[in-house]
Amino acid sequence: MVSKIRTIIIITIVLMMGGCNSIENPENQNLNLFEKEGLYGYKTTDGETVIPAKYILAHEFSEHGIAPVLDVEKGWIYINKSQQVVIKPYEVNNGYDEFSDGLARFKKEDKIGFFNKKGEVIIPDKFEYATKFIRGIAAVAKDLEIKKDGELRLPVGGKWGFINKSGKLIVQYKFDNVIFPFNEEGKAVVVYNGKKVYVNRNGEVLESYK
Repeated sequence: MVSKIRTIIIITIVLMMGGCNSIENPENQNLNLFEKEGLYGYKTTDGETVIPAKYILAHEFSEHGIAPVLDVEKGWIYINKSQQVVIKPYEVNNGYDEFSDGLARFKKEDKIGFFNKKGEVIIPDKFEYATKFIRGIAAVAKDLEIKKDGELRLPVGGKWGFINKSGKLIVQYKFDNVIFPFNEEGKAVVVYNGKKVYVNRNGEVLESYK
């Protein structure tokens, strides 16, 4: 009898400890966005504030437990439910780079790389400039200049090539510009030797663009 009581007590304590850990760990909770005095934070479904209202803009947490928020000092960042910075996305015209083909851009020390929806770096920051991935390919450039036109930042000059989703350069830096990404037929429009032309995924010129 004493042995059974002792077993019940131990099981009860273990369950209580597990429940406490679940409550104390915000990563295990469902958090909802709320607004207070023009700033945004996150609460539990019971109304308990876990992340105080301190962000200029914010979005709901994804299924992977990260959310993009606009911090007063850091700009756009992705955070987890413990308020830790997961990654700083590439900023595009006062916004943050959204996912395309399952990847989004980030910038670190003037170089661009790509991360997935979990906030994991998939392609290291090694490109001077890179476009979004479309149909598994992104355009990249080097030796270019970024010019500002109001709130827009436009890449000018340099040499352009293409990478795959492994970050491998599949077409060398040889084009003057990329006008349109690869379409369903596997053709992209680039500027080569001063002319707009179609190229295939191997970077071979197919015909003039009209």
